[in-house]
Parts: sequence; C-alpha cells; structure tokens
Amino acid sequence: MVNMMLTYLVYVPAAIMCMLPMRNQKRYGLLQTSAVFIVVLLFLMLGGVYLDTEFKLGSNTLTGPELLIFLVIYIWCLKCHVSKALAVFASVTALISILSNYAILFDAFENPTLGADSFTLEYSLAQAVLTTLVVLLFAWPWRKFGSRLIDRLELHNVWYMTLPFSLVLIAINLFLRPIKYETVHFNNVATSIFMIATALLVIWVMMHVIFYFIVSSILNAAEIERKNRILAMQESQFLSQQRYMQTTSKARHDFRQSIRVITGLYDKGDYEALGEYLHEFEEHVPQNEFSEYCKNVALNAVLNYYAHTAVQYGIGLFLNIDIPEHIPVSDVDLCIIVGNILENAITACQRVENGKIYLNIVTKYDTMLYIVETNDFDGIVNRVKGQYLPMNRNGHGQGLSSVKSIAERYDGTTQFTHKGKEFYSNVSLRISKAPDSRKPSG
Repeated sequence: MVNMMLTYLVYVPAAIMCMLPMRNQKRYGLLQTSAVFIVVLLFLMLGGVYLDTEFKLGSNTLTGPELLIFLVIYIWCLKCHVSKALAVFASVTALISILSNYAILFDAFENPTLGADSFTLEYSLAQAVLTTLVVLLFAWPWRKFGSRLIDRLELHNVWYMTLPFSLVLIAINLFLRPIKYETVHFNNVATSIFMIATALLVIWVMMHVIFYFIVSSILNAAEIERKNRILAMQESQFLSQQRYMQTTSKARHDFRQSIRVITGLYDKGDYEALGEYLHEFEEHVPQNEFSEYCKNVALNAVLNYYAHTAVQYGIGLFLNIDIPEHIPVSDVDLCIIVGNILENAITACQRVENGKIYLNIVTKYDTMLYIVETNDFDGIVNRVKGQYLPMNRNGHGQGLSSVKSIAERYDGTTQFTHKGKEFYSNVSLRISKAPDSRKPSG
C-alpha cells in the first residue's frame, strides 16, 4: 500500500511542469491553486489505494482516469483557451512517459521477477527523482520561453496541431513498457529500450525548440508589421502637417494684401463686394487635415487614420479621448487595441446606412484605462464557443483575440457583446503598475 502511494509522487513535479508556462494564465493565486492540487492528489491517492486493494486494479488501469481528472482540474484553474492547456498537458505527459521507461529499466534490474504494473519502492523513487531532476533542468527555459508563447500565440488551431506529436510519443512509450521484467534481460532488450527512450527525449526537446523559434519568428514579423503600420500612420500625419504649414505660410504672406482689400471695400461702403470677398477668402483658408484628439502621438495618428477612413465611407465617428500624454501602456499595445476595434467597427458600419461609431477612451484614478466603443452593424453575427468570428467569415471580431491577449497582460478585462443592431466593445487595462510582461515583444 505504501509503495503504491509513493507512485503518486510523480504528480508533484509533473504539476509544477504544467504550471510553469502558465504563470500569467492562472485563474487563482498560487496558494489557492496549490491547495486545489493537493486536495485532488490526496483524493486520487486514497481512491487509487482503495480500488487496487478491493478490485486489484493496476497502475496502467488507473493512470488514464487519473490523468483525465487532473486535466479537468488543470483547465479549470487556468483562464487561457483550452487549446493551450491541452497542448501543455499533453507535452508534459509525453515527457513523463519517457522518463517512466527509464525508471522501469532501473526497477527491472532491481526486481527482475516482477513486471511494470508492480508498485515497487525502487520504481516510485526512481520515477520521482528523474522527473524532479528534469523539472529542475527545464524549469527556467520552460517558464520563460514557454510563457512567452502561451501569452502571445492566440492561434488556437496551432496549439491543437501540437497534440498529435505528444500523443504519438505517449503511444510509443506505452508500447515500450515491458509487461514482464524478465524480457528486459534477454537479447539486448534493455539497451534497445534505453536508446529508444533517449532518442524520444532528444526529439521531444528538439521539437519544442524548433516550435518556439518558428512561432517566435512569425509573431515577431507580425509585431514588426503592426509597428510599421503605426509608423506609416504617423508619417502620413507628419507629411500632412508639413503641407498645412507650407500652405499657411503662403496664406500669412498674402494676408496683408487681403487686409488692404478688405479695408478698401469697407471704406467705400461696398458691403456686398466685401461679403463676396470674405466668402471667397474663407474658402481659400487652408484646412488642417489632422486633428489633435489627444497628446499621445501614436494614438493620435491612429485616430486620425480611422477618422479619415470613416469620412470616406460616410460613417459618423464620435470620439471622446481623455487620457494623459504619458501612461504606462506601450504605444504599440494601445494602438493595436484601438486600431482593431475601430477597424472592425468601420467594416461593420459599411454594411448599414448612416452607420455611427462612438469611442470613449478615459483613465480613472490613475489606475485604470477604459476603452469603450459602440457601433452599428447589420445584426448578423457568427459565434463559435462564445467568440465572435471575423467579418470576412460573416461575423464580427477580427483582431479581437489580440485585444484580449493584450488586456490580460495588463491584468485587464475584455467584453464583446451585441444587442439588436449595436455592437459593444469594452476593454479595461490596469495602469497602476507595469510589469515586464507588458513590454511588447519584438
């Protein structure tokens, strides 16, 4: 009974491995999450001992249901999408299955007359020690680089695509497990199992490294593209301001002559001619193409860009921006949020007549930034599991997953809803402090 209870030691380092890349995705605090895990572990340990004692069920029979229970609890403790939780859980399970075969080889030499389904002290300790050592070895990169991917990659299909790799590794390792230890001592079976397990471990490591660099390259390229787009908007604003300054310079030069004409007409009492001249003069006064909605240069460029776009499509855009010039939010993050919301809103308003957009961006008590938007749309939505699909798929929600990801980095919230033919976007960011994770990756 004691030996069987010791087999559950492996769940401790395995759980730590599962939680390391989820450091920013925990639904509850560390103490609460740990307490839940301990309660579940004790429940499974006592239940496993009871089932084995009463019904002679081996570890192979119990492992599947136990992992399923842990998976459900694991998903419940996280606030990220289920695809990420499944990917990490399956990957860690594959790693543990590889290490278990090393422990089995050790146990086979210590207890050659037994089998892999025996609850021996040697197997339990070897498995726990190996798993702990691997966790200590991989803890830093798994936490640092793994959390980067978890926080940044919002393409759920990509996470689902990692599952077959982990499941294949698990299946191979289950196939490698000898039912009877005596078979390990013949025809170099032990050497073969050791070499295959080592090859699988190397493949596991290499695939994760390759996956990280490929995904990071794609995400960094997308980040650069977003930054370039914001810079292009700022450049457009700068060029427009230059044109305005050049035009007003000439107008100021001609203004003295205009004053003389106006004075002459006034002295003559020719008020009709004076009125016509003033009307013509007003039409030739240069108009500034850009407005100053706020002191933040990057955000102001984005707002001007979409304001001009709204005018082109005959959409009413009403802005209320009340934020300080400097806030602890990355310009890129702020522009991505506002840009995605306005882009979706303008796309939606193109499908209705006289569409209107209302955008409010305000700070409260220097601790929270609120971005609240309402826009008209045709009332047709398409949602999958509560998420709005992009407009080009007959839905409303392009870029909203990026907005949600950024808000989570700032301990904020997002809410996207609709009622009738109005769509609502509500985003809040906590700006009282700015952890390192809030810096945009690049």
